[in-house]
Amino acid sequence: MLCYSSGVEFGKPYIHLGPVAFNHNEEAHNRLENYKENFVVYGERFASKAMEIFG
Repeated sequence: MLCYSSGVEFGKPYIHLGPVAFNHNEEAHNRLENYKENFVVYGERFASKAMEIFG
């Protein structure tokens, strides 16, 4: 298991242990759209770190 916190190393958005969200409620799900860009940035950073370690 890899637990990755990008902290402030790459600047904003500051992410600690990554975004985690599971919700089947449509209203709550729609509010997550506000954070979609952060989720994408975190995914890119996590993938980059995984490649650095395992690639």
